Amino acid sequence: MRPRRWLSSVLVAAGALLLLTAILLSPDRIEAAVRRESGGTLSWGPALFRLMLAVNGALLVGAARLVYVGAMPPAPARGAPATPAWAWITLALLAAAALALRLHRLDLPLWLDEIVTVRDFVRRPLLEILTLFPYQNQHMLYSLLARISVVLAGESPVSLRLPAVLFGVAGLSPLFLLGRRLAGVREALLSCALMTFSYHHVWFSQNARAYTASLFFTLLATWLWLEALEKNAWRWWAAYAVAMAAGFWAQVSMGFVAAAHGLWWLVTGIRTGEFRWRAAVSWIVTASLTLQFYALSLPQFLTTALHEFSPETEWTNPVWFVWESFRNLQMGFAGPVPVLLAGALTLLGWVTIWRREPAAGVAMVLPGILVAATMFALRHNLWPRLFFFLMGFGLLCLMVGIRQAVELLLRRFSPLARRTAGLAFALPVVAASAATVPRCYVLPKQDFVGARDYVDHRRQPGDIAVTAGLANMALPGYYAPHWRAAQTTVELEALLRSGRPLWLVYTLPAEIRGFHPGIWTLIQRHFEVDRVFPGTLSGGEVYVCRRK
Repeated sequence: MRPRRWLSSVLVAAGALLLLTAILLSPDRIEAAVRRESGGTLSWGPALFRLMLAVNGALLVGAARLVYVGAMPPAPARGAPATPAWAWITLALLAAAALALRLHRLDLPLWLDEIVTVRDFVRRPLLEILTLFPYQNQHMLYSLLARISVVLAGESPVSLRLPAVLFGVAGLSPLFLLGRRLAGVREALLSCALMTFSYHHVWFSQNARAYTASLFFTLLATWLWLEALEKNAWRWWAAYAVAMAAGFWAQVSMGFVAAAHGLWWLVTGIRTGEFRWRAAVSWIVTASLTLQFYALSLPQFLTTALHEFSPETEWTNPVWFVWESFRNLQMGFAGPVPVLLAGALTLLGWVTIWRREPAAGVAMVLPGILVAATMFALRHNLWPRLFFFLMGFGLLCLMVGIRQAVELLLRRFSPLARRTAGLAFALPVVAASAATVPRCYVLPKQDFVGARDYVDHRRQPGDIAVTAGLANMALPGYYAPHWRAAQTTVELEALLRSGRPLWLVYTLPAEIRGFHPGIWTLIQRHFEVDRVFPGTLSGGEVYVCRRK
């Protein structure tokens, strides 16, 4: 009883502190605390921040009441399924291998998205980052963690990417828990092994963005969701709410996971007439925590980021998306035939999981359907990386599909023979995936440094080095501040009229064609490609051109 009373007292104290802070903290003090250097106004953000302090304080007091009366005991009433010691040892070894693979060559130069993150967010004071949401590419939790890493270790590719590495390694644990629940220890460990030695997972774990964090929280929240549905205990719903809120802090795309869970809850409730109202309470807590975190940046998000426009380019074309996804998958599966075979086995695995636990099957595919439908309806860029948070589900379904295929083909053989055959098929898949990992280290994601050095070494006195499109942010804005940036057609035309020799660097031609068609016309008319610097980012080559 004492631990329960102690926890209840702590929650009451924390709730009271939040309520008192909401009363005493004025909007002017909040403005002064977060805008000391940059100036500006937070509009109604401070008022929302204070309101959510009060709401979350009241929720903590309510949670304290539940703990005190025994509705939310501090210790689980039922232990986790028995897992042999060798499985935990294997998981620890996989985590160690994953960490080593993701730390290797972590110092390669940054690519465009990472550079934007550094320039626009990580270099700001910690509290000020909480107020910034100028465009949808802001991954706020990651920006905060990267800022802390940079303050502690100095600005470098390693310190900027370290949070992504740690989330990437941490993602093995919820994948194991989810896989153990849905398929058993063996398939759970095989899925973790495939993630450990996955080209794409290593790539994103070395990317200073929140994609691995989003994957981690998606897996964790889905596992907690299934446990909460089964046990319907307050402690599971509370843990689920916290995981969901943390996922929202990592990326707002967590909303698609919440929407999938909510739709399942609504449909099953209507069909059976039994609603799990504790789930609704958990979503209220999720919303309150999320609003607390984003309160100071929400006015800017609603006025700017929410209204981002994606012009008609190949990136908005669903056909391009399908082909690009297929091409990217070949990097991790060593060819088109393995990709198609893996796709068929993944589908078989998903059907197997869906038949066994429909809630899990829906939770695995519905978020992706919602992402695709939303992006297509909004004519938003359909980048494959938008679906990375679902990667863990795909790996687990693949391993379950391999096991199910072996069970169907060898159903006349003994269980031991089928298990052995399953491993004989699964382990080569892991080995084939591992063989593709070294590709992550051969080149930078985008080789802006190589392009800069190439031009600086060859240009003569009086030559002008200029960039166009998104390369403006990577070179004049970061790696080559002594270069010029052609922001408009007029600026590039002025440089052409100067008569001086020009070196022009650009990247991602689709962006220039869509956003700056006039500049693209000038590039095609007056410049010829001198050298192309490849990178591991698909379509992210850096083009060095000279005037014709």
